[in-house]
Amino acid sequence: MIIQKINSFHSPTYIKPAFKGEYEDRVQLLRGEYNRLSWWLYGEDEAKEIVEKNMKEEIRDIEKNIARKKIERDGAKDSLNDLVNYHSSVLKSKNASLENLKRIQQQKKDTIKQLKTVIESLNSTNESIKKSNQDYLNTINEQNLTKQNIQKKNTEIVNSLKPYEQNVEQDTKTKIQQLRNSQELKINDLKNKQNASIKVPNIVKRKINCPAPEGFGTISGYKQEKEEIKKLFGEAVILERYGDKTFVPNGILLFGPDSELNDMFAFRIAKQYDTEYIELNTTGNEAQQIAKLRDLAKNAQKTFEKTGKRTVIHIKDFEYFVPAESKLTGPMKSFMDNVSEQFHATVIATCNNPEAIDDILLRTGRFEPIAIPPVNTENTSEMIKRYVEADHLAKIKIEDILERIKLLQIGGIYTYNSLKNIIQNIIPNVSEKSINAFKKQIEFVKSI
Repeated sequence: MIIQKINSFHSPTYIKPAFKGEYEDRVQLLRGEYNRLSWWLYGEDEAKEIVEKNMKEEIRDIEKNIARKKIERDGAKDSLNDLVNYHSSVLKSKNASLENLKRIQQQKKDTIKQLKTVIESLNSTNESIKKSNQDYLNTINEQNLTKQNIQKKNTEIVNSLKPYEQNVEQDTKTKIQQLRNSQELKINDLKNKQNASIKVPNIVKRKINCPAPEGFGTISGYKQEKEEIKKLFGEAVILERYGDKTFVPNGILLFGPDSELNDMFAFRIAKQYDTEYIELNTTGNEAQQIAKLRDLAKNAQKTFEKTGKRTVIHIKDFEYFVPAESKLTGPMKSFMDNVSEQFHATVIATCNNPEAIDDILLRTGRFEPIAIPPVNTENTSEMIKRYVEADHLAKIKIEDILERIKLLQIGGIYTYNSLKNIIQNIIPNVSEKSINAFKKQIEFVKSI
């Protein structure tokens, strides 16, 4: 305001907006810019106010500048610290690398030292080898000389033996021919003696002892039972066939827990000894049943007269056909007393429980009892041998198969046919593949 007034009063005079120096100096400078009249009119106080305001603005600018410089100084200080830390880290890394390089250098020095030692050893070995090679060459030369000498001597010996070769060859041929002639005479003599010793096979013994393909040959195992049947029935039937008067049993009772096996034995006995086989139909009352049995016996006699073959009459479930205290017991007893001699027929009865049959029928001369036990280990082994091809048996252990089959036996014993089916299913054709799948097949059969 004062400046505006002064400018309006004294326009030629220009007042600078800022002054340098101390406060009093600035006021004096301001006073010199105006004439005394102007200073007197407006007073010294306003001039001082201008100076103070100007100085305060300068002070604020200086404080701002100081604050800015302080910030710049702090930033520079932090940058310097970061730079120092960075260079310290780099210095540590370089020192570690230097130590590693020193260690590697030391290792290489040690390696070089070891290599020098190895090279020295190899040089020594090389010298030794050179010496050995020289010795070897000397030995080879000596052997070559020896070989030449031997070859020379061999040539001399061969040349000296030539005159004898022809004589020896001729003598050898002569002796060989003499030996051949002598051997041919001995062989012919042996053949004549052998032919003289050969006997015509006894067909009766063969039929008694050899298993028939449709007879006992179809039943694996049970050697003891087959032998008992042969002695009781087979021998007599075959001798009867060839005109020998002998007693053939009236009846045989086959009993055991396996009904199918009992019935199979009855049928195979007939096939084994080449007899006719008839199964009695047990339907009807007692009178009808005994009448059917007598009719079969009469037909058996007619068959014998025509063919010379005996007839086997098979009665299944005999304990139910003639139970104890049955009305059929008396007529059956009378029929069984002479059925073999009168009609050339033998009754083979099968049952599970012989104790349910009247003892009078089981007396000697009527029904001869033969037990057919369940399949045992020996019989199972024979079944495995029967249903596994011979060239495959060497690849398996029968004992292992027997043990595995025992593991499948749950809740009772096997029947003959069920065991046969198990064996056929487990090993239908033994091969490398089926052997490897053996365990899985057993588990499959077990689950069924």
